[in-house]
Amino acid sequence: AQTQPPTTTVPPQTVRIHINNFSFGAAQTVRVGDTVIWVNDDASDHSIRGGFVPGGESERLRNGQEFQLTFKASGTFNYECGVHPGMMGTVVVKP
Repeated sequence: AQTQPPTTTVPPQTVRIHINNFSFGAAQTVRVGDTVIWVNDDASDHSIRGGFVPGGESERLRNGQEFQLTFKASGTFNYECGVHPGMMGTVVVKP
């Protein structure tokens, strides 16, 4: 009889998205249970607005401030800056 290799559980990860030069950067791929932290590296205020954000939008983030969210479901989550709607980003959450 063949034995199955033990399944390894990947512990939840933390991924940082740095808001820089009015950009969220490339789409980020994470797993269910991971936490994403948006860090405002710009001099201008920004926010994270999307249907998956509690209340629909984060508070305004000043330079150096962070907003974090743990993803509990898989899917593709598009968001924008509530202050600058032309700024868009994506988080892809894998099972």
